[in-house]
Amino acid sequence: MNEDLVASTTPPPDWAFRIVKTGADPERATMTYGHERFPADWDVLEVADRLASRNRAQHSFYTGPITVTVWALPDPEDTARWPQSVGPVPDDAESFDYHPVAPRTLGDLELEHARRGRQALRMLDDFDRCAHGRHSLDPCVACPNGQSTGNTFAPPGRRVATDRFGDGYFVPIREERDDPKSWRSPLPLPGPDDGDTPQVAALYRERAHLVAALCSSRPAVMIPDPENDGWGIVYVNDGHGQMSWHIAPDDLPLFRGIVMWRATHEWDGHTTEEKYARLRASLLTRVDRLAANDAARRAVGFLFDPDHQASATEWATAPRTGAEQ
Repeated sequence: MNEDLVASTTPPPDWAFRIVKTGADPERATMTYGHERFPADWDVLEVADRLASRNRAQHSFYTGPITVTVWALPDPEDTARWPQSVGPVPDDAESFDYHPVAPRTLGDLELEHARRGRQALRMLDDFDRCAHGRHSLDPCVACPNGQSTGNTFAPPGRRVATDRFGDGYFVPIREERDDPKSWRSPLPLPGPDDGDTPQVAALYRERAHLVAALCSSRPAVMIPDPENDGWGIVYVNDGHGQMSWHIAPDDLPLFRGIVMWRATHEWDGHTTEEKYARLRASLLTRVDRLAANDAARRAVGFLFDPDHQASATEWATAPRTGAEQ
């Protein structure tokens, strides 16, 4: 078979296009332009029809005639054939005119846009569901620990799209997904951490597990660490004051579905000593709530007293929860 013939009859993988309002001022006529890949067996008319149909749906307020100009783009790196908003098109470009469509009433358009808006909000609301259809943090018997893991393919912070200027769209936390601005704010994602030895990384990992457990029972917020690229800072708050820890990049996934993810959070200036004093006070308060009487309080209290060396008898007689008995 003649290879040149095969090459000449094979449809190009990409098509460039420009859609304008027919007869309008060339400087203001262009509605959209770009390049796109269509099925290999489509001819130029099928490409133009699809572009025209989609343009009508996207610009429903304009019902006048449009002209769709299409040309092959066999090499996307060939800048001379790139589409522009105005100016000449390649000599092999083909143009197709599409007649005006029946005007729609303002009421029809408002209903259509309201319907599309509701559909978009439902889609955004479903964005954090796990593979079994449960929202993040909701009970899910099929997910680990009986709690929905959320959307693991696009968790908060992941870049999912890019606009025509090269700026990214990032998945926000669920509570902020209806705010378009929140899709522009990247959240910390786990990444490689080559600066620590395996021993140090293991210590960070162990501490992160404990901090994540603490966060699961208290209000907590995670923000990007402004001084350490890729790291996060988790803030825990309860009645005894604010506490915070730096979280290594590889440990950030431990906190997904547990903490709120934010771009910023105010630090109250606490020191390390104040942080652990607040933590100890918080833990002892919970012990007091669990202990029903003075005897139980004394029996449990030694577990949280760093100066007390518990005897074997104390360990054996310390109160147990139902799961431990």
